[in-house]
Parts: sequence; structure tokens; C-alpha cells
Amino acid sequence: MVNQLTSDSLNTNVDININILGTPENVILILSPCRSGSSALLNAFAMAGFTSTFQPLKASIRRSVLGDKTPVDIEINSSTLVIKETLGPYFPEEVHYNPLKTLTDKFNVKNLALITLLRNPDDCYNSWEKSFGNKSGYSFSTDLFNQAYQVVLAAYLEARAANIPASAIKSEDIGNRDILAKALRGVNTAFHEEMINWERSSRHAPNMYGFQKPVEPEAFKVSGILDGVKNGTGLTQSHTAVNSERHEIATAKAAYATFLNHCIL
Repeated sequence: MVNQLTSDSLNTNVDININILGTPENVILILSPCRSGSSALLNAFAMAGFTSTFQPLKASIRRSVLGDKTPVDIEINSSTLVIKETLGPYFPEEVHYNPLKTLTDKFNVKNLALITLLRNPDDCYNSWEKSFGNKSGYSFSTDLFNQAYQVVLAAYLEARAANIPASAIKSEDIGNRDILAKALRGVNTAFHEEMINWERSSRHAPNMYGFQKPVEPEAFKVSGILDGVKNGTGLTQSHTAVNSERHEIATAKAAYATFLNHCIL
């Protein structure tokens, strides 16, 4: 059953400690499983001048898992704050938290909007295996992979039910100018050319990304995982490379099939 994991079943009691240093007028949350293109989309917002922050809630959770209660600071330098959060890959705490509820309830965020991304599950699972499968000391969980897809779908449906502006996009389509513009209109935000073509932005620099990235514990660092964003020159449209009969990710595929019914075309 695709929707068996709902917002009510997510853990809202994990220790999340962030300081939002300022008062943004609007907050856009980008939510996806790991390895779904959300870092590139976050960087697109940064290149257009939005304050953009790389998974501050999950950074706080990871610190907490290792006993570090130091808060994650977010410095605001624009009227809109963009936060990207990715789910997974190692621990339940990285999947079973509710970013929407955390931002609205614990941090009293107003004018919240949501962009959800899901990548073709076969491609995404292959990327999880390549990026996280051989990490010393940790092993990613196929169960958490499946649940990450369910959580993203549940968050989108929860937002729509609560009249929170929300857009659903296939990861492969974030580089499509028309689809991205429609998705942004769905969260009351204008499209900027710098989002697609980063070299047009005054914030573009080789081997750098434009967003704030909180310091995470050394144990969670994966070498080279952001190289594509750091060395990129803009968003590009990609194509699904793999389709398989992997039964172990059938739950993710079912969630993805439902998600596609809501995606902007």
C-alpha cells in the first residue's frame, strides 16, 4: 500500500536544533530522497540570489545521532529562504522526520511552500549503491530507500491537503525551462534565467556551489558527491537510463508511479 507511511507516522521527536538568523518572508522546502538532483535545484536558486541552505535539519539530526547538540545556523540574506532536505541513506532518523511539520511547528515558519522531487527509482537506487554502498562503517538500507519515496509522496499530499503551495517534479525534468517555470509558479516564485544558466549569475564560480552548507560530522562525508554541482554550469534535462525488475524496490516504484500522476508536464 503506497500511502501506508503518512505524516502521522513520521518521527517529530528527533533532536533538531537550528538557528534561523533573520526573518524570511517566505520559505521554500525542496524535499527528495538522496541522489535525486535536489542539490542542483538548490544551487539554481542560489545562483538567482535566494538564500539557499543544504539540508540543515538533517545536518542537525546527524550531529545529534553522534551526541553533538551544536545548533546549525542559517544566515538570511534575501526575503526568501530555500531549504533542501534529502531523506536517507543510513539511519531511520534521516527518513522518519517531518520537515514540513518541523518548520511550521518548531520554528514557526510562515508562508511555507514545497517542491518535491523523485527520480526514476532504478536510477536512484543505482546511485545509492555507487555513492553509499561501500562506505566504511555504514551501510544504506533498502527499506529506508523505499520509505524515502513514500515520505516524499506523503509530504506532497499532506501539503496539498493543508493548502500549502506545492509542486511535484520528476528529477529528470528540473532542467526543462517550461516545467521548472510552472513548478515555480506553483510555489508563488518567479523563474530566473540564472537558474538554468549559472554562468550568467554573478554568484557563479568554478569548483564552487552557491548555497550554504552546514558542517556535518566527518563520519557522514562522501568524497566527490557534490562535484557535479560544483563543476556544473547550469541545470540540464536528463533521461531515464535504467528500468529493471528489482523486486526489493517495488514499494519505491509504486510510490513513484503515484507521484507521476501529480507531476508537472
